[in-house]
Amino acid sequence: MKKLKKYLIYIIQITIVISVFFFLFLNIDIDGNKNKKEVKVGLYDYGSYYSLDKGSKPSGYYNDLLKFISKKLGFKYTYVNCKTQEGLDYLKSGKIDLLFGLSKTSDREQNYIFTDHYIADENYAIYANRNEKYNDLKGLNGLKFGYIKNEQNNKYVSNMLRKKNIQTEFINESSYEEAQTDLKESKVDFIVAPINKDLENQKFNRILEFSCEPVYIAGSKGNESLINQIDEVLSESKYGILIYNKYYNEYFSKNVFKNKIILVLILFILLFIYYIIFRKTKTIRKRKEISENLRNDKYVMYYQPIINPKTNNIVGLESLLRMKSEKGILTPNYFLEDIEKSNMIFDISIWIIKKVLEDYDKIKTYEICKNSKFYISVNISCIEIEDEEFIEKLIEISKSPDFIKDLICLEIVEKFKSSDLSKIQKSILILKKHGFTIAIDDFGIEYSNLDLLSQIDANIIKLDRYFISDIKTTLLKRKIIEFVSEICKVSDKSIVCEGVENDDQLEIIKNIDYEKIYIQGFFYSKPIDIEELEHFTIKQS
Repeated sequence: MKKLKKYLIYIIQITIVISVFFFLFLNIDIDGNKNKKEVKVGLYDYGSYYSLDKGSKPSGYYNDLLKFISKKLGFKYTYVNCKTQEGLDYLKSGKIDLLFGLSKTSDREQNYIFTDHYIADENYAIYANRNEKYNDLKGLNGLKFGYIKNEQNNKYVSNMLRKKNIQTEFINESSYEEAQTDLKESKVDFIVAPINKDLENQKFNRILEFSCEPVYIAGSKGNESLINQIDEVLSESKYGILIYNKYYNEYFSKNVFKNKIILVLILFILLFIYYIIFRKTKTIRKRKEISENLRNDKYVMYYQPIINPKTNNIVGLESLLRMKSEKGILTPNYFLEDIEKSNMIFDISIWIIKKVLEDYDKIKTYEICKNSKFYISVNISCIEIEDEEFIEKLIEISKSPDFIKDLICLEIVEKFKSSDLSKIQKSILILKKHGFTIAIDDFGIEYSNLDLLSQIDANIIKLDRYFISDIKTTLLKRKIIEFVSEICKVSDKSIVCEGVENDDQLEIIKNIDYEKIYIQGFFYSKPIDIEELEHFTIKQS
């Protein structure tokens, strides 16, 4: 009850502040636009330039610019929702009057009228759902390109890839929104889009950033007068930066005193919302949602086989968390961040280990596993392996009757830092004593280097796919793998080569003189659920 009263007081305070803000400082013109000409403007999703917020209200730079221009010229406008190609067709047919953000081409200048002054020099990026390195365009060879026809930035990338003899499969998209959806659902491997923080926050890789060409406001034939007037406004405003300044000043620069008060009020409101209400309630809500997902079996385990290429036997499985949703099975890209921010990662990892032990009883009866001794790896972070309470929970699991020595492999997935090593090694020794196997993931990348072999007592080294992808053509990488295998042979550690996808890679690894070198990758299988695993057969190599 006390908490409820506390939140009610906060809400009343915020309401009073907002009311004072609107009453004192916002001059709303209700009747000023009654008799102004109505202009129809195409609205399409375009990152930070054009977007719809949660209330389906337009926002972004082009929206702000249109507000400024309409106020200067005294016309009303309405938006017509469209996809990129539809917008071009609507403009040509006269269904809309204006479209923002078009590049000039000779073909387009025959069909539309353009302003003389450009409104932006846009930056674009190639986004991929694979772990390709920045500026590594060769990694796009053979992948699916979500291609938007008639977009100059897409044509620019297509021409660039063609000149570099990089072959891709075009998957036609009707809009940026559709392309981004297909990227998220892995229907395409990469797309071109304006710089987009939302995509980067969802762990999609920015492969290349580039600037294509300036863009303009385009009008339909018959709107020459309107375009000329817009050009005058752009000329007076000296392009985008001053347009923003004028738009800002017109609303907020009544006088210095009011500006200061407005800034204080805005900061006050944001601090209240963020620290007092939003942050706390969101975390509580997310924790509750994740707990309900666990109770309702929304999380499921997928498994990717690890194969000995010399004997064609299964030696292990990597367990990978997935989540059921209305859209299908989701990868961690879509939900792991919520788990981490809600401080539920320990709970999820313990659930995974218990689920793997439960699944093991089924898997060991499958045909491919009947005569094989195999382990199942579980991904954990450095934060978890350094946490004493988490280690205690693992020890407790190891004492259960279902636990079998060396059955569970704890795969440390984050990069090591030198300051962590002594504490991590201490935890590893405790866990090995209680029957867990330890693997180091992404070996050879950043902090995961050769020095770890003498400081971390791991059983398995997992070589990152970076060393495998072009092993046929890069002698240095072959030599590195051979060198690591020699070290592992001396120290009796197993090696798992990740990301093996074709026969050439398989044959090179298979011919390395070490019995404990294994393979994981799409050559044998993608991650599959436990039902598919029952019918899995090992591809003959």
